[in-house]
Amino acid sequence: MAWFSDPSHLLSREIAAPVLAGALVLALAGRDGTWLVNPATRLAGRVSFSAYLVHFALVIPAQEWFGPVAAGPWASCGLFLAASAAGIAATVAVSTATHRWIEEPGIR
Repeated sequence: MAWFSDPSHLLSREIAAPVLAGALVLALAGRDGTWLVNPATRLAGRVSFSAYLVHFALVIPAQEWFGPVAAGPWASCGLFLAASAAGIAATVAVSTATHRWIEEPGIR
């Protein structure tokens, strides 16, 4: 019951993120889905397995480099978003390269 006694938990990231994701899913549920068919989602589909394999090699050094970002909730939100964007860009670049030069030749 201690969780309910502190209303600041209602605004925490642990609760806000799933609620916002659920609201997004419900908002898009009635659409036809054509907005999902574009070059970005096709690239994500092609390189998703490579991204799964290489993202750990990028996440571990990033956690050490940007470790102070996690000092407190929302403490360095801008730095966190910048680090996340850089990590996503690096993951897409590396996974695209590994998909093209390792995965595709291995399939043939």
